[in-house]
Amino acid sequence: MFAFRVANDMPGRVSSARTLSVADVMTTHVYTCGVDDTVEQAARVMAEHACGAVPVLDRTGHVIAMVTDRDICLTALACRKLLSQISVMTAASRRMYAIRTVDTLDLAHELMCKHHVRRLPVVDPDGHLIGIISVSDLVRAARPCGEPGLGDASC
Repeated sequence: MFAFRVANDMPGRVSSARTLSVADVMTTHVYTCGVDDTVEQAARVMAEHACGAVPVLDRTGHVIAMVTDRDICLTALACRKLLSQISVMTAASRRMYAIRTVDTLDLAHELMCKHHVRRLPVVDPDGHLIGIISVSDLVRAARPCGEPGLGDASC
């Protein structure tokens, strides 16, 4: 297990550490697709915004599934149809795991490992999408500022 902690250094005070939460590192600007979209529309969102997965929202804004670029490729191969003729829900993984802003990065890491996923939608108490957290976010949070490594995290 990683230790996701941030030091609270304030002049004149004793330094203490607190555990980072999902809210500290999640992405809040998330590209999505809707339950009535096609895999072509989902693929276009991914291509235009350089992302490998998008949450699928129902008509009320609840996250009901995730679809990845890999899901789209495998579904297109299996269906042998045009992408515009395949519902995003045909390709999407309905076995979706979500997390809340108040949850720890340790829990996010545990869920990703247990369920073999690289991204988790972040939802409010009503299940509405408010962000997404990825393995890359966890990597950036785990390494100290200025340390060379994956990504170009700014601290």
